[in-house]
Amino acid sequence: MDASQRIGIGHAMRCLALADAIRDRNTVEFACRQQQGDLCAQIEQQGYVVHRLPPPSADATEASDAEETLAAIRTAAAASPNWLIVDHYGLGALWHAALRPHAGRILVIDDLADRAHDCDLLLDQNLSPADAGRYASRVPAGCRVLAGPRYALLRDEFQRLRGKCRPRTTVQRVLVSFGGADAANLTERALAAMSLAPLSDLQFDVFIGPAFAHAGRIRELCAALPSVRLWDDPGRLAERMAEADLAIGAAGSSFWERACLGLPSIAVPVAPNQDYVARRSAAEGAAIVLALDKFDAATLAAAVARLTADPEKLLSMSVRCFDLADGSGAGRVAQLLEQRPVELRRATLSDAALVYPWRNSERVRRASHDSGALEPARHEEWFRASLAVPARDLLIAEVGKVSIGVLRYDVDGPRATVSIYLAPDWIGRGYGAEVLKAGHAWLGVHRPVVVEVRAEILAENSNSMSTFLQAGYRGTTQLMVWSAGR
Repeated sequence: MDASQRIGIGHAMRCLALADAIRDRNTVEFACRQQQGDLCAQIEQQGYVVHRLPPPSADATEASDAEETLAAIRTAAAASPNWLIVDHYGLGALWHAALRPHAGRILVIDDLADRAHDCDLLLDQNLSPADAGRYASRVPAGCRVLAGPRYALLRDEFQRLRGKCRPRTTVQRVLVSFGGADAANLTERALAAMSLAPLSDLQFDVFIGPAFAHAGRIRELCAALPSVRLWDDPGRLAERMAEADLAIGAAGSSFWERACLGLPSIAVPVAPNQDYVARRSAAEGAAIVLALDKFDAATLAAAVARLTADPEKLLSMSVRCFDLADGSGAGRVAQLLEQRPVELRRATLSDAALVYPWRNSERVRRASHDSGALEPARHEEWFRASLAVPARDLLIAEVGKVSIGVLRYDVDGPRATVSIYLAPDWIGRGYGAEVLKAGHAWLGVHRPVVVEVRAEILAENSNSMSTFLQAGYRGTTQLMVWSAGR
């Protein structure tokens, strides 16, 4: 992970959010390249060990970067870490492959989908889950893709403040923050709008970050504006967001912070990787997007004035923001990092009693084509018959010898149909896709002729569709297909 005045601090902030979520039960160390605005000192102040890599060089390659990172790993507290987490647009599959022998598993944080990765887990918090297929050809077959703001890496203070925030209906206080660096100095353009008539009655909180390139100029301008409070402590940003009625800022990771607190945005995509978030937030009705080349004082003032005069629009945007991100993403990812692998075994008749209450649970029946409750005798009869069918594999999924679910394949030559359900206590914990992936490995060993697996899903069961997408299936809302070797 790197930070600088040129690339900003977004990578660092989301890595810190994840580090905070896992540090209670794990040792977490950082490797960062030394450069202006690198945040190394700030990360150390938060109690983390930072391995400082040499400053960037013009002849650097992925291979040389991997060598320098490996040298840092060898001096770390855990010379062979359970997880290597990388958040860097300049590193891809070659780098991952070089480090893979020295780490248990690899998590890649990305939002470009423009290069191949050799990883076990990939997180793109900006991507809609329905678009997770963008990575299908860029990650290994067994890689799980975590897509969408459900996994947005936000510091825990956002989740704490969320409960205190209410939907906005008026605009009195406006927050302005274009990230920790703001290399394009969009903050100055925003300040130019604050003295214009439509905005003269509003109060503004303006933030400059630790890698800010134009801090002196912004301090000078803010001193001449009585309606402006200037802040340079990122630790106060969440509180100011919670107090604000409207935000003006970039369309990067900070958009999910604002959304978590129900704060409507006038968003400006300042880099190509922010275009997707900008389009999605506008389509969801959570933000008004202004193009970078059209972002000036008059355009901004007009946009703020329109929202100030339209409380219904402001309320609608605020409600949609609350819906988009709940602030629990870092915790969800932390839980997944600590998951133990899924193993499969063939079911036996003694498992009939074990899985009977699972099959009859309301959550399982709602997702089933046969939603009726089964009598014990009928269930045992079905179970016994299934075990006797040569073309049916009835499997029990286990985590650490704890049984967590049932996976069934009905095989017809090179094709199979799959059915899955989990024990109620294990639903919603991210194991569904892992059971399906373990099933793919099972087929490779026990049914190598099977090259296609089909799943029939109820049209209204969006959770099942998301699970199958994460496991590599593609298709419509009612029929999804996994193909071997894809």
